[in-house]
Amino acid sequence: MFVCGPKNAGKSTFAKLLGNRLLSVAADNLTNFKGKSQRSPGFALLDLDPGQPEYSAPGQLSLNFVEEPSFSPPFVHPVTIGKSQTLRAHATGALTPAADPNHYVTCALDLFEHYRGFLSMNPECPLIINTPGWILGTGLELLQELITKMCPTEVVYMSREGPLEVVQSLQEASGSLPFYTLPSRGSEYATRTSAQLRTMQHLSYFHLSQMNDKVAWDDQPLTSIRPLEIRYAGGDPGILGIMCYGEQPPPELLADTINGSLLAIVVIDDMAAIQGWNATHKDADNANNISGHQQPPFMTTPEALPYLHALNTPLNPAHSHTLGLLLVRGIDVPRRRLQVLTPIPTRTFEEILEAKKSIILISGKLDTPGWAYLEGLKRLLCGQERPEGDQSGGTDSSENGDSQDGVKEDKAEENGGVTTPRYLSGERPWVERLSGSQGRASGAKVWRVRRDLGKRRVDS
Repeated sequence: MFVCGPKNAGKSTFAKLLGNRLLSVAADNLTNFKGKSQRSPGFALLDLDPGQPEYSAPGQLSLNFVEEPSFSPPFVHPVTIGKSQTLRAHATGALTPAADPNHYVTCALDLFEHYRGFLSMNPECPLIINTPGWILGTGLELLQELITKMCPTEVVYMSREGPLEVVQSLQEASGSLPFYTLPSRGSEYATRTSAQLRTMQHLSYFHLSQMNDKVAWDDQPLTSIRPLEIRYAGGDPGILGIMCYGEQPPPELLADTINGSLLAIVVIDDMAAIQGWNATHKDADNANNISGHQQPPFMTTPEALPYLHALNTPLNPAHSHTLGLLLVRGIDVPRRRLQVLTPIPTRTFEEILEAKKSIILISGKLDTPGWAYLEGLKRLLCGQERPEGDQSGGTDSSENGDSQDGVKEDKAEENGGVTTPRYLSGERPWVERLSGSQGRASGAKVWRVRRDLGKRRVDS
């Protein structure tokens, strides 16, 4: 079933209710035919809305196999857990298909082909396709193309108020397929904006402390969590390179661009995913290994970061897939290390490297994680900061006050009789403490205008 319609029309809610109904019917069938071999109750969800996804972080398209009903908003389950699983996902590097419509369609069709392959093991698995609310102009053309190439059993348009030309165009694309229009169930009084919901989704995703059978969160600020270090240069690096979707910053600005930002973790299944990769340069024993020299798309920044610069074509989704997101906490240039934060277990990265596959980090037009910058400050203002002598829950300490990875402990400093944690004194990433107009450009102060400015006195 292909679900489409305008923004805030209830597409995701309808898809969720429909999925829950499919699970209920399947469970009833298993109960009625107890003792006979029946298929596992479940359905596939092809989530094509990168701005408000159901089971992934924003900026991704995903194919999920769901076996448990959902009664909660997306930020309660930012990843699939338990019996449900994500079969395949792709990073678009943006929150809307408008950034690169061609790449969006290519990713969507690859996920659909993966679903068709999944049918060989689950021949009766139904599919629900949820789409974004972009229905005008290029957005309408994308929906028409997806309907034409996917040939769904039914098409549902979540609005009876048109626009009429949009409905007619989608009906023409559907041809003889059943086409239904349902009344929109959007709320007039939205308690959260789309940007706020994405922030909640990101916050829930990065605070995950367990991604297996049960969701659990860590309430500590991200700045107090020891980061994962990834070697980006030298012998046996952990990543193949860094790539930017959309705008291409110059090499000397790449480090500043990615520091403190969200990057997608993309696994390269085959080097054919990279445009211009010369097959003759592949290692004969393993097609995923790099030969002794870098290929033309790669260049090195002043920090020795491997940069796929001037590569206008995104990675081919047929030969790559994404694991999720990471937040760049900092760049250790002398040691050639990226310090990152991600809920993805380290064992997952180890398995990828053991399989001789490569990882590319993708920078795009995702939201700036300002919430992560201010977590420590808000925790202090709420009175939840630990006292100076209490180091529990933070980084591991040693006798000289340094952690085992060389990062200083989050001890407090005295500032005019006020206890100030070190993340407020400039020793934590991303933010620094300023006073008055310090750090502000000339003219940044508030201008005070006289109330009688421009008035003329008239003598009586």
